[in-house]
Amino acid sequence: MTGLRKHVPWPLAAVLPRARWAARALDEDAFQATIGERPAGISFRLAVPPDLIARAHDAGILWIQQVSSRGQADGALRAGADVIVAQGGEAGGHGGDVGTMVTVPDLVDMAGEVPVLAAGGIADGRGLAAALTPGAQGVQMGSLFLASEEMSVSQAWKSRIVESAASDAVKAVGRERILPPFNRPVSAGVPRCLRTPWWTPCASTLDRCTPQRPCLA
Repeated sequence: MTGLRKHVPWPLAAVLPRARWAARALDEDAFQATIGERPAGISFRLAVPPDLIARAHDAGILWIQQVSSRGQADGALRAGADVIVAQGGEAGGHGGDVGTMVTVPDLVDMAGEVPVLAAGGIADGRGLAAALTPGAQGVQMGSLFLASEEMSVSQAWKSRIVESAASDAVKAVGRERILPPFNRPVSAGVPRCLRTPWWTPCASTLDRCTPQRPCLA
């Protein structure tokens, strides 16, 4: 982050890493290092951590909290989140069940003076314009940038994203059978992924799937 500051003219916001994918645990050393860098804001998702929000505020850092339900939004507002990201079910990765254009105005009404960003299914200016209409003050985009030149993922993955239709994405129900649990409570959210030869048989045999043997035709 220190090196990046030299090349960008705007304040930085940090997205917190986790220590190990297998445990989904918060990396305390990384969090403390982030606090030490004093970014303009910290972005967090999948659960509302009042203790971490308080620590960020003590260091003068804004907290950007992504939520996908009214319950999560209420917890974030009570904990003092400075920005709410209203993520709809169209989002890639873990997301809620309600669509973005329903979630955004609902959470805008809850948030009052706290700014709300829209997330989920937004990939261009038309999506931005649509998000501003129900009261969002901006948008957060993620999956779109997986296909960017700067992203160091395989070209096959990038091509699949660009070439896929909306109907090619499905909710990976039963994720707990093949993914490790989260270490924070109320981290509800079902991943949205592209249909693949790996996932299709899993969807019909979830009761027999395990991380070691995920697919049984």
